[in-house]
Amino acid sequence: MAVPRRHGQYGESNQDMIGTIDYTVPNRIPVPVGDSTGAKAIAEWMMAEVQYDAAYIDELMTMFIEISNGARKEGYLGTGNAYSLCATRKLVLLECEYVDSHRACLTMEQVSAALEQYRMFLKSDYGSPGFRPSPFSVEYLAEGEAARDHFVENGGVLA
Repeated sequence: MAVPRRHGQYGESNQDMIGTIDYTVPNRIPVPVGDSTGAKAIAEWMMAEVQYDAAYIDELMTMFIEISNGARKEGYLGTGNAYSLCATRKLVLLECEYVDSHRACLTMEQVSAALEQYRMFLKSDYGSPGFRPSPFSVEYLAEGEAARDHFVENGGVLA
């Protein structure tokens, strides 16, 4: 049985942090929101960059697999609508271009798990009236300024 953790608490490894992504429904379409700095960054990245495009999740997953196995270059991967993305063979850094504190550093496994959870939401009937999406947990290594520091200290390159 999983034990609920408040934001900012550590996950199973006592190193990973855990947050929750829930949804708000401002205009009949659910929008992901996070309950901690790291979960907010992940949720906002999903909303701003992935949006409601399951095919883009496939592209991201392929890109992360290629980076992990060395078939694609590490480093700065680009800036989308609001978030910049950097990666090493093991880590991913999400950085908001508008709110400095909205950053998260995740392992490749953690970002993949979060994207799979979001994919499940996208495959649901989320546009139906009265639909209530299920919140899900996300794990990450660091949030805020500590996310960038952790990424760089572990071999990440920002440019």
